Amino acid sequence: MKDKTKIILRCIIFTVICCLCLLGVQDVLSSKIAADYTRLHEIYDEPENSLDAVFLGSSTTYAYWNPMTAWGEKGVAVYMMANASQPVEISHYLIDDMRKKQPDALYIINITRMLEIEQYYNAKVHRFRNNYPLTENKYRALNYMLELTDVPFNDRLEYYFPIIRFHSRWKELKSFDLTFTSANYKSANRGSSYLKKSRYRQPVTYDFDNYPELTDIMNTALTDIMNYCKSEQVRVLFVMMPQPLQRELSNNRQNTVAKVLQENGFDVLDLRKKVAEIGIDYSKHYYDERHTNIHGSILVTDYISDYLIENYGFEDKRGKEEYASWDEKCKAYYKIISEHLWDEDYEVLKSLEKTQSK
Repeated sequence: MKDKTKIILRCIIFTVICCLCLLGVQDVLSSKIAADYTRLHEIYDEPENSLDAVFLGSSTTYAYWNPMTAWGEKGVAVYMMANASQPVEISHYLIDDMRKKQPDALYIINITRMLEIEQYYNAKVHRFRNNYPLTENKYRALNYMLELTDVPFNDRLEYYFPIIRFHSRWKELKSFDLTFTSANYKSANRGSSYLKKSRYRQPVTYDFDNYPELTDIMNTALTDIMNYCKSEQVRVLFVMMPQPLQRELSNNRQNTVAKVLQENGFDVLDLRKKVAEIGIDYSKHYYDERHTNIHGSILVTDYISDYLIENYGFEDKRGKEEYASWDEKCKAYYKIISEHLWDEDYEVLKSLEKTQSK
C-alpha cells in the first residue's frame, strides 16, 4: 500500500513539474511587446496606495498621455495600465485587480476604442493575454471578451494554450523573451515613431449633435463597466482622445457613449471638444491617424494634468522621499527625449533645461 502511495505521489509531482515546464516554455514562446509587458507587470511593483491615478487603455493612451512629463511639470503620479489594442470592455476586470494595490486611486478609462469592441481579431486578444500578468481576473477578462464577441470554443483554445499558435516561434526569439526585462520609465512611451515622426493629418470636423444608437454588444459592455464602477464605488473618469479619423459613424457614436455615461452620473472628459484649447495642430502633432507624437502628447498631457489637479485635488509630490523613484526616472527620461524636442515643447516642459531644440 505504501509503495502504491509513493508511486501515485511521484506521478503527481512529475505531472506538476511537466505542467510548470510547459507553462514556462509557453510564456517564452508567446509573442510579446516588450514595452507593454513591462508596463503591465511593473505597475504592480508600485508601493501600495501611492498612485494618484491609473490610466487604462490602448496605444491611444500611451500616445496621448506621458506620465513622465506629467510628473516632471506637475508632480502627479499617474501610471498607465495600457497595452496595444487593449479591449475597453475588460476595463472593470483590470480595475478590480489593481484596486487591491491602489484602492484610493482615480481610474481613468480611455474609451476612444469603445466602438471597436465588435471588431474581434486574433492579435487584440493575444496582446492582452500574452502581456498581462497572471492575476485573479486575467482569465475572467479573457473569457468575458471572447463570450461577448461570441468566439467559437475551438477558436478559443489558442488563447488558453498559446503554445498552439506560437510553438514554432523559437526561431524568432529575442533577448526579452528569455529575460522578461526592459527599461521602463513609469510606463512612458519612448517608441521611435512617437519620438521622431510627424505627419500631416486632415483636420476633423466633429458633429456633436448627432447621437446614433449603439449596438447590443456596445451597450452590454458599457453597462457592465458602469455597473461595476457603481457597485464598487470606483472613482472613475472616462476620456476620449481627438483622433483625426475620417469616420463619421464612429465619431458620432462616441457622442452617444459620452451621453450615456453622463446620464448615469459619470465624469467624461471629451478632448475632441478641446482641440483648439489644447493647442493640437493636425499638421505636425501626429505620427499617424490614431496617435499623437511626443509634441502632441506633451500638450495633451499638460491639459489633462491641469484638469486632474483642478477637479480631483492632485498635489505636487516632486521631491518627496517616497517618490524618489519618480524623480529619478523622470530625470533619465527627459535626457532621452531632449534631443527630439522642438522649441515649442520647452514652453510646456519648463522644468527641463533647453539643451537642444529642433
